[in-house]
Amino acid sequence: MLKQITLLTLVLMLAACNAAGTRTKADGLTTAMDEYVAALRWGRFDSAREYHMHKDGTRPDIDSSQLEYIRVTGHTIKKKTVNDALDEATVKMEIQYYHNEYGTLKKLVIDQQWWYSDEAKRWFLSSDFPKF
Repeated sequence: MLKQITLLTLVLMLAACNAAGTRTKADGLTTAMDEYVAALRWGRFDSAREYHMHKDGTRPDIDSSQLEYIRVTGHTIKKKTVNDALDEATVKMEIQYYHNEYGTLKKLVIDQQWWYSDEAKRWFLSSDFPKF
């Protein structure tokens, strides 16, 4: 009887630890998305660039020639899909922005591919930087 109680306790502890790890990873995606959009919104494009990394460790080229004219005014998450392993996510996001040079308010719908790095313990974007 003592063995069964001990075994049951161990199983419950392992399940609780796994659930906590899963929750942490899912919360990490939400945090990463919020920080990424905040960096764009406040014009901290260098901080936003840090989220862009391919799975092979390379970073995509980013055309920053027009970024000084861009002011992100808001965003809307249209759709978010996360795989069962909680290590990849697809996000459809609408970004509203103002282009100072043209004086226009525009919307940009982008498909983002997020992936989780076990090594770095954080989420990255393998998709391109928004082309404003």
